[in-house]
Amino acid sequence: MLQEIHHRVKNNLQIVASLLSLQSQFLAYPAALDALAESQTRVRSMAMIHEQLYRSGNLAQLDFADYVSTLSRQVLRSYRGKVGAVNLQISVDNVSLPLDTAIPCGLLITEILSNAVKHAFPDFRSGQICINFCRCDGDNFQLTITDDGAGFPAELAGCLMKNGLTGPCVQSLGLQLIDSLTHQLDGKIRFDSQPGATVFEITFPAGEEFYPAETTTPNMMQA
Repeated sequence: MLQEIHHRVKNNLQIVASLLSLQSQFLAYPAALDALAESQTRVRSMAMIHEQLYRSGNLAQLDFADYVSTLSRQVLRSYRGKVGAVNLQISVDNVSLPLDTAIPCGLLITEILSNAVKHAFPDFRSGQICINFCRCDGDNFQLTITDDGAGFPAELAGCLMKNGLTGPCVQSLGLQLIDSLTHQLDGKIRFDSQPGATVFEITFPAGEEFYPAETTTPNMMQA
């Protein structure tokens, strides 16, 4: 029964993504098209979790290393032809996470990775984005996403580092979502940005419901 529920949730989320895609065909404004495309990516990131749970033998825990690899590939593919050569390096501890942890983590990766691909490498310049996820000590997980791109505009970066992602300078839904998802995980975020080095580091309690593994999964792909 649980397997069937995951299957139906996945199908319903895919229908929502398809409806957003159909709606975009009737819009001409670039900002509106971008907003719908970003919403599709968010919905698909959640659908992917339910699909993997449906296909796996464990209906309560998600193989997070496999999920991050698949999710990152999908995000990069959605920007193919719009950006230059962006190398993506992934290092994720092989742990299985419960659904209520995996979903906000997946959405965090989607938001931060999408932001980096869109803005860090203007004019089709090449660069690298690194995603690392580990149990950094006995009590906490740590998600770190860095890029070597242009960095945030100096004034905005300074405001964000001083006031956080919900400060008066924030006019981005993506940054607000990153802050909200971090709070959902009871986590803390460290942000730093300068030309050649932008860092999002999110630390949150590991909790008790996870399965550790012995190895780390490194991966590299290119947009």
